[in-house]
Amino acid sequence: MDLRKLPGTGATISPIGQGATRLGTRDRHDRKTVEARIAALRHGIARGLSYVDTAPLYGGGFSEEVVGEALAGIRRRCFLATKVHLDDDSDRRSVRQSIRDSMRRLATDYLDLVQIHWPNPFARQDEVLAGLEEAVVEGEVRHIGVSNYCAREIGEAQRHLSKSRIATNQYEFNLLNRGILEDLRSLARDVLLIAYSPLNQGRLAASSKQAAVIREIALERGATPAQVVLAAVLADGQCVAVVRASSIGHVDDAAGALELALSSDELDRIGSESPAGPVFISPDEIELVGTAQMPPYRSLEDAQTNNHVLVPSPAALAERIRNGALPMPLRVHRKADGHYIADTYDPMDQVKKFWAWVMARPSEPIPVYVLES
Repeated sequence: MDLRKLPGTGATISPIGQGATRLGTRDRHDRKTVEARIAALRHGIARGLSYVDTAPLYGGGFSEEVVGEALAGIRRRCFLATKVHLDDDSDRRSVRQSIRDSMRRLATDYLDLVQIHWPNPFARQDEVLAGLEEAVVEGEVRHIGVSNYCAREIGEAQRHLSKSRIATNQYEFNLLNRGILEDLRSLARDVLLIAYSPLNQGRLAASSKQAAVIREIALERGATPAQVVLAAVLADGQCVAVVRASSIGHVDDAAGALELALSSDELDRIGSESPAGPVFISPDEIELVGTAQMPPYRSLEDAQTNNHVLVPSPAALAERIRNGALPMPLRVHRKADGHYIADTYDPMDQVKKFWAWVMARPSEPIPVYVLES
């Protein structure tokens, strides 16, 4: 297996990592599903997918507990990554406590990688980064990363570190949304991209035409469409992909992508059908949806209050937009009447992005990817 190097370190990481999202919470979960995920994680590590990624925000810490259970007896065989969440008042002490709480839930005495889950422009960056660097110096953490940062934000964060460097940035990257890779190339120092949602939230392709090309290549190469997509995402060697280890079969399918090397012609055929970028649509033309437990915010006041405690808050995301962060487009579908409705895969993600843009750029059109139904 061709391992990826963490820039500026001697560490390596498997090209495909196993994510531990959608496991439920401590009080609300299906034990059979949890046991299947534990078996899948252990199977993946045995197959060489040794990078495991989790976060305290996943199920209120339950994901970390499940991962800790899965790694019992094999902890030293994996590269274990988690995250810290920043509140507006996060400081050095709260970051250190978050790391120790994660170590307790994960049943480990060190963490290979700790990532700031989302940028929060209202938190004191010097305090937050100092807490992470202290954890490295004291041996609790080996490497520092970030998640959902653009290149400018990474550069600003790096200036608060004197003994460590930011080695990774976890960001959505797939055949639909590819803007972050070019953005990271503007950095003076390399940062490894960790791609989340590499399979485009299960849609695989960016369009029906691209899906047809992927199916053709899969048939020609004796592979599955998901393997072709993962091979395309990983092709330039500049990123690692995190997939959800939901079953042993899914793990084996993902691992099979590492045996598939696409030709430049095949990559060109796939890439030619990816969109050049998002389009821009008036907020008045977009209908938001929520979940059974969380209706979408219907007013600017509701979004500013953020009673659902969305992370990041619409206000924090709006401040990032004002400061020049890379746009994070909504995902929408075109309705029969010509208007648009937000995608339902993660509806509250669309809600916070919508209102953040309305706060930051009143009356301006919103960047969106229009999905084919």
